[in-house]
Amino acid sequence: MAKAVFAGYPTAFVYRDPIEDPAAKIGHLLWGTWIEHQEVEQGDWAKVRIRGWDVNRQQKIGWMKKSDLTDGRILEVYFVDVAQGDGCLVITPDDKFHLIDAGEGWNMAAYIRWKFNLRHAANPITFENVIISHPDTDHYKGFREIATEPKINIKNVWHNGLVERKGGPLLGPKSGGFLTDIIQDESDLDVIINDPQKVGQKYYPNLMKAFRAKVQSIKMLCADDQFVPGYDANSDVKFHVLGPVPTPDAAGKRRLKSFGGDGLTKNGHSIVLKLEYDQVKILLGGDLNIPAENHLLEHYTGIDPKTPSAAQQAALINAARLVFEVDAAKACHHGSADFSNLFLQSVNSAATVISSGDEEPHAHPRPDAVGAFGKFGRGNRPLIFSTELARSTRDLILGSAGPSIAEHGRTVAVYGMINLRTDGKKIVIAQKLEQKATRGEWDYYCLEPGATGVLEYVSKHD
Repeated sequence: MAKAVFAGYPTAFVYRDPIEDPAAKIGHLLWGTWIEHQEVEQGDWAKVRIRGWDVNRQQKIGWMKKSDLTDGRILEVYFVDVAQGDGCLVITPDDKFHLIDAGEGWNMAAYIRWKFNLRHAANPITFENVIISHPDTDHYKGFREIATEPKINIKNVWHNGLVERKGGPLLGPKSGGFLTDIIQDESDLDVIINDPQKVGQKYYPNLMKAFRAKVQSIKMLCADDQFVPGYDANSDVKFHVLGPVPTPDAAGKRRLKSFGGDGLTKNGHSIVLKLEYDQVKILLGGDLNIPAENHLLEHYTGIDPKTPSAAQQAALINAARLVFEVDAAKACHHGSADFSNLFLQSVNSAATVISSGDEEPHAHPRPDAVGAFGKFGRGNRPLIFSTELARSTRDLILGSAGPSIAEHGRTVAVYGMINLRTDGKKIVIAQKLEQKATRGEWDYYCLEPGATGVLEYVSKHD
């Protein structure tokens, strides 16, 4: 009887027949990829089935070295190429699925359908958590098809407490520099989505209405919670919640500070997550901007980031690293120029992933942002990845009948995606090559503990 195993670190090859045809490789698998062991072995080799089909549309059956197989699951983070925007799928070692943002178009829905083979799946898949970092269309609009897909179940939807509405102020009333109508739970949400005058044709409340019809638990997530429920200090995988940081009024009611206009404010109050698995930490920061980063730094350190004192700034960075320092980070706001050097120094990541798109007017990632990610990154060779650079084909694949969602899901999400895999001790970050090379199908990079135990990029060129 076949059993599930997984590809070993950092990648592994699958051969058609290592004895008769040792040069014929039929697959190059990234660490942690699912494999079906056929329970047939010959010496150092095991017969396996991998995902996909050969040129004759037959299942891919081949052979792998037994030393390249492992029984243990690892943490998988997929930074999906959603064009301009953010979209991230996290699969925890206990095989639970979490979706954080979904871009603006159909890229994420196409990827989910391809990844989980929903077209032919007999049973629905379940997402433990859907997290909408903030109400910007390039983070939430791609949830439309996911919210209405009958083969997707969702246990919890989390948002940052700011729900756009029609008529009156976009984010609700403001008093004394604070937004005061913070949407904390389903009863607060129902006041908006059950009022046609507040919903109208606006995308965000209509999305919330679609989620409300599908999901029982839709709540605000903020620093007061400390963790995503179920993934706290007692869990193997922890989802720390670092932002938004509410400011209570005299009666203890939550408020959110205004950072200026509606755009700056909803971006600045993005849900900020620090994903922790054993020794590895990953930051997901939404669309933070300078006012928001300063707000977070001062909240967690008690030091004003605008202080001119070099000694105080150094003290701030040291204190902030206890909270924000990670091994890998998703760049805030797609590589916008609206970032704080002090915040980047506090993050001090060895690898940065930029999620940005083609054919957009923002020119993301900005040159100064890319330079700063390198300058303030950890190690001699800080890594910078980009979903936009990982794919050189167009966003849509046009056939005689128009765009193909099957090809779109594979071409954009597979070739533009940045993959992160970790066992909690080391990390592999990889992107799929659009043309196979003699070295395989993956361009991959390893972060391993250095002399001090801190993860660093291991380069063959050092």
